Parts: sequence; structure tokens; C-alpha cells
Amino acid sequence: MTEIETTTMSAERKRSGELFNLIPIPFDLSTDECRYTNPAYKINVPFEARFIRDELLIDGARRVAYSGVILIDGQLRQRLEEVAGQRLSKTKIEILECSCYDLIVEFLRANYTRLKTVELQPHIYVTSSSALRSFSSSAEVDPSAITISHAVQIR
Repeated sequence: MTEIETTTMSAERKRSGELFNLIPIPFDLSTDECRYTNPAYKINVPFEARFIRDELLIDGARRVAYSGVILIDGQLRQRLEEVAGQRLSKTKIEILECSCYDLIVEFLRANYTRLKTVELQPHIYVTSSSALRSFSSSAEVDPSAITISHAVQIR
């Protein structure tokens, strides 16, 4: 068993129970598409994301895979700080944020690899809330959204 187990909806660090998952609520009802949960620190934080969609032709059929994600710059850390309050140091908050990013990368890599036999190095980008929210019709965006939103790669 690997340290991180993935499904089509989540990535979980088995030893700690940390979880990144998609929130199965229609996009028009909630802009928070994802959630990070850490049971050791009683953290359950939703956050916004847009998934970079790649269309692949596999065995003659079109399939959608996600090669990266665009997040709102600072939103995950801010929400972690709000939930943790004074219980956790800034350093610990940064560690939790990085752990969530690791789960996101593994989630994207595993789901891409399920569809295509090539390895993928997924990327995480950040942009302003207004730029991200300009893609308001879907949680999926095409790769041009990176340039349009002036997103910066952080992973």
C-alpha cells in the first residue's frame, strides 16, 4: 500500500487520515470545489479551484483528464488560519498547506494515469480571486486559463 491512496474523487494519506476531496455539489450552488481535512487537528476546510482540463483520445474515445489546478492565491492558508485560530503556529499552518498541495498533486497524477499510461507531473497555480472567479461557468477550464488569469506556478 502506498502512503497516499487515491480515488476518482479524493486522495488520502492513510497514516494520518489527511484527505483532499472534491465536493460533489453543483458548481452553481457552491464555488468551493474542494476540501482539505486533517483529523489530527480537527480541520475541515473547503476552498475554490479550477481544474485544467485536457482532452485525450484513448482507444478512439475522447476522455477528460486534469493536468493541473488553479487556486486563489492565499485562500487555503487563510481558511486554515481561520479554522485553526491560535491553536497552530504559522509554521504548522504552512506544513498543512503543503501537505494539502501534495495530496492535490497525487490526486491529479493518479487520475491522469488511470486514463493514459504516461506519467504526468501535475502543476498547481495561483491567481487572484477575481481572475479565478472570471471562469464562473465551470470548475473545469482549458489550459489557456493559466495565461488569461495570469496564474503563477507554485508547484
